[in-house]
Amino acid sequence: MNDLFDWKKFNQYMQNQFSNIKPDLPHLDFSWIENIVKDSVHSTVPDYKNRVPGQFSVELFEMLNYIIVKVKVPEDLTLSSVHLTANSTSLQIEDEANQRKQLIKLPAVIDVSGAKAICQNGIVEIRLPKKYLSDPFREIKIRSTGK
Repeated sequence: MNDLFDWKKFNQYMQNQFSNIKPDLPHLDFSWIENIVKDSVHSTVPDYKNRVPGQFSVELFEMLNYIIVKVKVPEDLTLSSVHLTANSTSLQIEDEANQRKQLIKLPAVIDVSGAKAICQNGIVEIRLPKKYLSDPFREIKIRSTGK
């Protein structure tokens, strides 16, 4: 199987990182875990953000009830020139100033009516609630052909 992720390198890196760590448990400060995970991911996962020129830098996180998308707005753009649209399976980012669009396929069906976006420090965070379709079981009658 041809993986995009080098698990062997990741495992080696994590073993090296955790071999010297002894957290101060009485203070219950586990922020060190976040730093280790970030360092691990950045050192083992190839940077795909800059592979396509002109594309927005996007991070996508799937949570239990939400999909979170973080978009870095380039410094040369005003927030008013960036527009977001979505349907149940995709998010589209449009930059009016440079006339470009970027389509992001979402990993789950969402409820667009509950979507929210906020910009802080040049990062637009879009929170998309997942849509769960209720599909109850229904009885299927069995007919007899007489045999």
